Amino acid sequence: MSNETLFPVETQYGFHFNADRCIGCHSCEAACSEKNGLPPHIAWRKVGYLEGGEFPHVTRLYYSMACNHCENPVCLKGCPTGAYVKYLDTGAVVQDSDICFGCRYCTWVCPYGAPVYNPEAGSVSKCNFCVDRLAVGLKPACVSACLGHALEFGEVSRLGEEHSQSLHDLPGFPTSSITRPNIRFERQEPLPKELTRVDGEPLKYLSDGTSAITDGVRREVGGWRQQPLSSILKPLASEETPLVFFTLIVQAAVGALATLWGSALFVPAAPSFFSAQASLLWGLTGFVAVAMGLSTAHLGKPRYCYRALYNLRYAWVSREILAVGGFFAFLAASAMGSLFGETWRGTLWGLQTAGVLMGLAGIYAMARIYRIPARPFWDHPHTSVSFFVSGLVLGPMAALLVLTTAGMLGVSWLAALAGLALAAGLAIQSVSERLHLRHIAGCEGEAKASYQLLQGQYGGLFRARGALRAAAVLLGIGVAVGDSYFIAVTAFLCAAAAELIGRALFYLAVVPMTMPGAFFLRSRQFETYARETGLANDPLVGVWNGRHGNAVIRKE
Repeated sequence: MSNETLFPVETQYGFHFNADRCIGCHSCEAACSEKNGLPPHIAWRKVGYLEGGEFPHVTRLYYSMACNHCENPVCLKGCPTGAYVKYLDTGAVVQDSDICFGCRYCTWVCPYGAPVYNPEAGSVSKCNFCVDRLAVGLKPACVSACLGHALEFGEVSRLGEEHSQSLHDLPGFPTSSITRPNIRFERQEPLPKELTRVDGEPLKYLSDGTSAITDGVRREVGGWRQQPLSSILKPLASEETPLVFFTLIVQAAVGALATLWGSALFVPAAPSFFSAQASLLWGLTGFVAVAMGLSTAHLGKPRYCYRALYNLRYAWVSREILAVGGFFAFLAASAMGSLFGETWRGTLWGLQTAGVLMGLAGIYAMARIYRIPARPFWDHPHTSVSFFVSGLVLGPMAALLVLTTAGMLGVSWLAALAGLALAAGLAIQSVSERLHLRHIAGCEGEAKASYQLLQGQYGGLFRARGALRAAAVLLGIGVAVGDSYFIAVTAFLCAAAAELIGRALFYLAVVPMTMPGAFFLRSRQFETYARETGLANDPLVGVWNGRHGNAVIRKE
């Protein structure tokens, strides 16, 4: 997500937050929710806090945070449906929930948690700057409701002139370099050296001095609340499980098609080859169709999946869908062409060439989707390496097994190629992963928290994946040397299991940048507790549990 493309405006408005004046009364949050008719489980403006010091000298640093209507709105660039616009006259970044189809990518890229997903509506919404109030000369509802006058609103250029202190960052606020947010802070009261989050996130913020913290804040990690792994499969499940299968199936299919494309250059024309080729092409077409169907299961409104192509100018999600869709089209055309046998040999090879190119473009776009600063665990070259290597590891071996099963003769050279590709790919992935782990272990904050998750809570699965990978490497070498069908099947199953666990951990271990929450409200730890104990059954608690009163929420 490039920081270079900015959106010029005539006048940029923004917020000024005086942390010394905020008393944590939530009036701003309540006014925002009332004005916009938000349900209890949705908040566009959130109040959270950090704590530090020792009794009786305990300090709280409150935050009141909504959308910052950034100069570089990564939500606007990332949204595949084009649901975001930036107003020229005020600089407001406004989102249309009716256009949104609930992919939630904007919630990934925003480091401040401004866009909020509503399971009831199947779409995202966020602060709209109260543009309707601005049009009639009124300030945003949150600013008007603030009891301590901690929130102010105006032209960003003037806010800095009107206040003796105008800071771009405070402890707990993700770095402003990602989006260039239009909010300024003021804090003149001294702060303790260490400030801790109370919302269940393990981050804490350290400074060398006790004055107002402006620069040099370190983001360190405390301890995660350890949870026993009750089973092997349960910890792998997440909201992104459909994406686990979508990414792996598409990457494996691209590798398999590339293998078949290369085989056509060396295998002499024979009925057995065309028959086996047709089996592989139809099988790949079916699996990719299932994968694309699974990807829509991630959406809040799957019926509007066609809107994914609305923002090709900025969104890598749109480009990925276009490339993967093109790959599927050429793959399906190749499968149809395989029915004509040798008469379509040249045309079939041309279709496969286009399919491979589109597939590689799709994997590249897929990797770019996850290279986002707001999720440091993903924002590393290892993500790109891992996605391409998954195709190298699974694709040739899958092609070998299908072609062999379909009766294609004389594929000992293909067995050697597939076995070496599997072993080499997993070795490359191991080296890349080691470099990635070394990098995040030496980082601060969210990246190091992801490292602790992989070594702690998910350590058993992480080590099991390593054992499966090692076994697959040895078996891959055995396939290359011995051309054994049984060993090939075993190698593929071990490699597929290792890739499946690794991709699930890719989504489970990521720790996003977020704003501090409160002990109860906007705390993931409290939300989990509320669902486990039944508190979430009361809608006034403000925790989504799939029901409101006696009405079961309908999904589109």
